[in-house]
Amino acid sequence: MTTRQLSSSLRPVLTAMVAALLPTLAWAQVYPTKRIRIVVGSSAGGGLDFVARIVGHKLSAALGQPIIIDNRPGAAASPSSGPASCIISPLARASQYGADDIFCAKLEESVMTAKMTAPTLRAPITLFLKAVWPGKPCTAIRWHRWRFIGMALATSAFVATASAQPQQTYPDRPIRFVVPLATGGATDIAARLFGQKLADAFGQQVVIDNRPGAGGLIGAELAAKASPDGYTLMMVSSSHTVLPSLHKKLPYDIVNDFAPVTMLIATPFLLLVHPSVPANSVKDLLALAKAKPGQINYASGGNGSAAHIAAESFKSVTGINVVHLPYKGTAPALIGLLAGEAGLAFYTISATLQHVKAGRLRALATTDEKRSPSLPDLPTVAEAGVPGFEASTWVGVAAPAGTPKSIIAKLHGEFTRILKLPEVKERLAALGFKDKGNTTPEEFGTIIKNEVVRWSKVLKESGAKVD
Repeated sequence: MTTRQLSSSLRPVLTAMVAALLPTLAWAQVYPTKRIRIVVGSSAGGGLDFVARIVGHKLSAALGQPIIIDNRPGAAASPSSGPASCIISPLARASQYGADDIFCAKLEESVMTAKMTAPTLRAPITLFLKAVWPGKPCTAIRWHRWRFIGMALATSAFVATASAQPQQTYPDRPIRFVVPLATGGATDIAARLFGQKLADAFGQQVVIDNRPGAGGLIGAELAAKASPDGYTLMMVSSSHTVLPSLHKKLPYDIVNDFAPVTMLIATPFLLLVHPSVPANSVKDLLALAKAKPGQINYASGGNGSAAHIAAESFKSVTGINVVHLPYKGTAPALIGLLAGEAGLAFYTISATLQHVKAGRLRALATTDEKRSPSLPDLPTVAEAGVPGFEASTWVGVAAPAGTPKSIIAKLHGEFTRILKLPEVKERLAALGFKDKGNTTPEEFGTIIKNEVVRWSKVLKESGAKVD
């Protein structure tokens, strides 16, 4: 058969299949949320195995989930155990045909197990079969070798159409924005600012879901295991890239379990002390800390938080010995500093400027490379006696791995547009935030990988650990 004849044979099949499937694609909004196992009831190398592997590859690319080909010779058409399996079974009397001539028997009955949400998927599969074999039941049907290719192409077209449908209407329900840190910090402030603007743009509610604990690990695990449909997003910060260096094992993979969307903002810290600490400059603080090693505490929002890492970097560069006092979030840590429980801390301008101006805290320097417009008379740490020292935290957005690229692109475009709004620019400047929204998903992914390596080296040199 020539290529032209093959194309002519496939065209009506594909057209009928797509037309039949379009009304029943609601299932694709939730399916699949985990890997899929295709149980092949024959040995590897035969026609059935050949089709399963072609279709499996296309399914994996389209659905964003791993596809496992599980050859089980002699398994016949019995349902497989487990909620994430499907079966391609040979004919009961397959022995009378050649291995390359048989595709399936009663696929609409065996492709889903009873434990899955079968009704939502069985209808489109049944229509799919009717489109491929109009007027015939899916029973003993003979196939020639070239038709395996046609079947694979038809199936991949079906999957592509199904996965594209919900993306065209995204979003059609509320979006959850997981913030893995407590309220009051830069990450939470950014989430609420951008979440509101995203809700205005999409016409859907954006729910801020604070899940603090373990330096962001709890919230990150929740987001990593969420359905990759674009309805769960996570605000990630620089502390996200520190966790692999502080924990021997994480319940998720920081690179492979997340799909980067974009970096949004970056913000430096202020080096702050409680008014009771007899230090009016960075040099005064260093002299005091060296005279009283281990007697001054510094506060942070928890192990692996940006404030924790900034302080550890400062300790490493200056050689002072100050003791970490971790709190369960930025807000409790700030309260502790204001109460004098801790003597010093590194905090963002947005969280502490009002306290500095009211005299409740004393700012010794900013960790940026340049002075802050909000405090133009305040020197940088480098100017104040620690050459080359800089520290900041960044905030961005990620989604669960497997989120469709079209949704990632749509989100990236919206966040980029929001950053250009005059009212947003004004608000960011007032908070001391720098616009970092010109970062593509690919660039953001590279930054995350590089930060993991960077902090691993810094923490190893400083000796920082979970307290």
